[in-house]
Amino acid sequence: MRNIISITILILSATTGFSQDGSLIANTKTANLNVEIKAPIFGLWEVTEVTVGQEVLTPTAKWFEINEDGTITSGNGWLQNASDTWEYDELTKEILFLTNGVPDEYGGFIMANTDTQMTWQRMEEGEPVIVTLKKVDKKPLAPWDKILGTWKTEVNAEAPRTVTFQWTRGFIDQDDKLRMFGIWHIAAHRPVLTLFYDRDEKHIWNIEIDGNKMVWTKEENGEVDTVTFQRNN
Repeated sequence: MRNIISITILILSATTGFSQDGSLIANTKTANLNVEIKAPIFGLWEVTEVTVGQEVLTPTAKWFEINEDGTITSGNGWLQNASDTWEYDELTKEILFLTNGVPDEYGGFIMANTDTQMTWQRMEEGEPVIVTLKKVDKKPLAPWDKILGTWKTEVNAEAPRTVTFQWTRGFIDQDDKLRMFGIWHIAAHRPVLTLFYDRDEKHIWNIEIDGNKMVWTKEENGEVDTVTFQRNN
């Protein structure tokens, strides 16, 4: 539907296009214009909100690292999924991103920033798009980062159970009688965990991870099933 997903949710598989020649203009002179950046935008930024019109479409654990050499990387959680270049025009206050030198058809973002906060704004298909970011020291963790490791059901659980999530996307689910294996997947923008068991079973859970506690919930036949885990250190 909206290509905001291509630039700010899948960000930056496609990028913006204000400059016509695609030359790097950060801290340089281009077309006889001094476009030296006066506010500090270099460093690591976390996306705190993305709105498209009246809708909030904030991606999960999205971050950007803006470098002084005109390069920019981005990703979700520990996963980096883009490496691009950026340009900034001091006169128009537009920041643009280019993938392999190709500017995006929707144009650049109007940028406003302080030392710790930044916003990008532009129009897409007649709707305002606003990206809000904050300066951070560490990349934000996504649910697929937080879930790694071994978890045990609470001591008072009726059926003691241990689940180990591996970075390879494999998992081991075991109790005092059975040991099962499979592949796990967490949705990109929803806290939904899918477990694909080797015995051709699939289970889908809504999950919430808060520190060393994890809660799974799902509704079946009008009843809500809940499983609570503690991280096994």
